[in-house]
Amino acid sequence: MNEEENEEKKNTMERVKRIREKMREELHGSKRPKEVKKPKKELEPSKTTESSQKIKKLTKTNEKMMEEVKGIKKELKGIKNELKKLNQNN
Repeated sequence: MNEEENEEKKNTMERVKRIREKMREELHGSKRPKEVKKPKKELEPSKTTESSQKIKKLTKTNEKMMEEVKGIKKELKGIKNELKKLNQNN
C-alpha cells in the first residue's frame, strides 16, 4: 500500500514537472501570463492596411494562447488537489 502511494506521488510529481516545463517553453520564461482584456466590440479592420491585418492575426493567436493557458491552469489545479489528497492520506 505504501509503495503504491509513493509510486502515485512520484507519477504526480513527474506530471507537475512536465507541465511546468511546458508552461515555461510556451511563455518564454515569463512567470505569469498577463491577462488580456478583450475589446467590448470587434472593430472591422481596414482590409487594405497590413498593420490592421497583422493586429487581427496577433489577436487570434493571443486568444488561442490564453485558451491554452486556461487549460494548463485547470490541469495544475487538478494536480494540486491530487497532491493534497495524497498528503492527507499520509
